[in-house]
Amino acid sequence: MKKTVEFGRYFAKNNELREIEWIILKKYEDGKMLLISKDCVETMQYEYRENKNKNPKWENCVVRIWLNNYFINSFFTVREKEKMFPIPVETPDGVMLNDKVILLNAEEVVRYLPTEEERRAKPTVWAKRRKDGERVYTEKGYCTWLLRDPSERFEGNWTGVSCDGRLDLDGGDYYLSGAKGIRPVILANID
Repeated sequence: MKKTVEFGRYFAKNNELREIEWIILKKYEDGKMLLISKDCVETMQYEYRENKNKNPKWENCVVRIWLNNYFINSFFTVREKEKMFPIPVETPDGVMLNDKVILLNAEEVVRYLPTEEERRAKPTVWAKRRKDGERVYTEKGYCTWLLRDPSERFEGNWTGVSCDGRLDLDGGDYYLSGAKGIRPVILANID
């Protein structure tokens, strides 16, 4: 079992905030740690139909915008944000991004979470509750969670990790397949 740390807060239930538990994916010599949330803290679609984004990619999708604006600015103190560092990400189109919050891609899932058991994630009580009444699908308490890379097989589809921990590289349609779990990834130096 991988070690965990607590850092930042997110909704637990009834708008109550609770510490976020993070799995340590990698420790660096300078004290920084690459962390992924243990649970899916939220459920979202990769993109929403009403945005009329006909070609969503990681650099312009609603999930990336949400992670690097609302999530980071609402649930981390100024001091905590100072302990977070940009993570360089190259998109499939060769665009270089430096965000403080990302999702893993398939290659990183295999590298940092090599077994299907390690990949399984449960939605938090908050993530199970959808404002629009839609429920996130779960199997044995686990849910599907999104990755940042698009499907190579089907244009307009996202990739993810299934309830049982298998990689889904064909993906699901970003509009029609419903909300999936969000497991933020950060690089931080936590004292």
